[in-house]
Amino acid sequence: MHHPNSDHSPGGERQAEGSASDAEALASLRASRRLAGGLLVSMGGVMVLSAGLPAMGLVKDHFLLEVLRSGARAGVVGGIADWFAVTALFRHPLGLPIPHTAVLPRQQPRLARALGRFVSTQFFTEEDAGRALAAADVARILANLLRQPRTVNAAAAALRRSVPDMLDRLEDGRASAAIAKHCRFWCAVKPPSTW
Repeated sequence: MHHPNSDHSPGGERQAEGSASDAEALASLRASRRLAGGLLVSMGGVMVLSAGLPAMGLVKDHFLLEVLRSGARAGVVGGIADWFAVTALFRHPLGLPIPHTAVLPRQQPRLARALGRFVSTQFFTEEDAGRALAAADVARILANLLRQPRTVNAAAAALRRSVPDMLDRLEDGRASAAIAKHCRFWCAVKPPSTW
């Protein structure tokens, strides 16, 4: 029997996989931030050089240099504007309490309610779900999926990973309790005499 808190349990493996994917996501975010910061500094350097070299008389000012200078300015302004816009959604930029910044943390409950209301009324209502499920030929869809070797292999791998966890739950009684609860619910909704 697997102990639920042991490192070798399926739940422990999933938690380790989740923390590994979180670490990968954090590493990817940091790499993206370094790249964005490097590009912003590079554009700033190009802007300073394209303006400073002609001013010092080291390079003759001409049309191509002006195009380069304008592109660098646009890159710096766009980079700073993008940084400010994204940062202002989640926190106060540079720690300054600028009005209308840190919007998401302050408005999270209201935004969550509004988004839930929008999704429930505009995307997929109960009637839409009922019509879609009634029209779907689930058996044919599953049969077509299971004819593809890649799908069969993925399903088999998923079953291999989940069966030990299911057996652990059956052993400690959680699964049988859940099954009994659902049977009582469905028998109350649709008595066996109507099956």
